[in-house]
Amino acid sequence: GWDTLNNLVHIKKCIEVGSGQYLDEGIPFVRVSNISPFEITEEKYISETLYKELTPQEDGTHFEKSKNHQPKQGEILFSKDGTPGIAHYLKNEPLKMIPSGGILRLQSKTGKVNNEYLTLVLNSLLTQEQVNRDVGGSIILHWRPDQVKETVIPFLSDKKQLEIQSKVNESFNLRKQSK
Repeated sequence: GWDTLNNLVHIKKCIEVGSGQYLDEGIPFVRVSNISPFEITEEKYISETLYKELTPQEDGTHFEKSKNHQPKQGEILFSKDGTPGIAHYLKNEPLKMIPSGGILRLQSKTGKVNNEYLTLVLNSLLTQEQVNRDVGGSIILHWRPDQVKETVIPFLSDKKQLEIQSKVNESFNLRKQSK
């Protein structure tokens, strides 16, 4: 079977702080150019003060309505602008960071797919073809959140998903070893 991304995850748009807030050191401000399926790199930074403003303590606030922009373990960062369709799974608790407005945070809301499998599908040719069909913008590509929500995600059996999860984890461990 299959379902749309919107039925599988909560989707939260990240925030744009503006280039006037960039610093040479501080808390990483993660832009689309800093994410890949394998890693998050650092290039731009924001102040600790701005970070605190963007990460208020909230109790019981729904993910999509939260004003806290710090990604959490188990979420997927997914690009929608610039180079749309790059997914990075936060398997471990991430360091302090604020993702830019060109990135969406995805949080699972169902057990139909595991996060490693979903990340692999989001990085696949299947999703890239959906991106190619939908994107607009002549200089900077934009994939609208309403289009992202309609991304078709195929289902595999739980057994196959676990096999894929195991292979993805093995791949990341081997990549880490090789570095």
